[in-house]
Amino acid sequence: MTATLETPAQETAARERVPARGRPTLPRRWRRPILMVHVMASLGWFGMTIVLVVLTVAALDLTDVTQLRSAYQFQRLLITTVIIPSAVATLLTGLVLSLFTHWGLVKHWWPLLKLIATVGTIAFTVSHSPDLVAYAIGNAGSSDAAYKTVQDNLVVLAVLHPVALGVVTWMSFYKPWGRIRRRRDQP
Repeated sequence: MTATLETPAQETAARERVPARGRPTLPRRWRRPILMVHVMASLGWFGMTIVLVVLTVAALDLTDVTQLRSAYQFQRLLITTVIIPSAVATLLTGLVLSLFTHWGLVKHWWPLLKLIATVGTIAFTVSHSPDLVAYAIGNAGSSDAAYKTVQDNLVVLAVLHPVALGVVTWMSFYKPWGRIRRRRDQP
């Protein structure tokens, strides 16, 4: 019995695993750093949404107009400089991981539903938060009903954000609902 010696390039190619259907997967040396960035970005996103909840709820009890404006300005700063960039980084790295690992984006339900939930959360935040926060800053300390409604809506948005991220994290850990069944063409 003779052993075949493989060159380093052949060994690397063998480790990079190309599935039977020919769809390439990420080699380990790429997958791990991308996964690390994905986890770090999602943890940053989650942590900042918790800060947002605390800040938004605390603003309900503030009566000083300067403090109210400062709280909502800080909220705007968090959303634009930390939350949205970390959410986009989470989305992009998640797409890369789902497209170039054995899980696939549309092979199992959980990656597809995570994508839908993530895009939905980002879209909802980007489409509603800036206007609500701008209104809260411009009308800080107002006693009219519209201002109170905006404050309540900001609290609801702030609370729903970590709840959505918790559901997405649950999907990552438990990988529920199995594979997506494809229809077979009937002759």
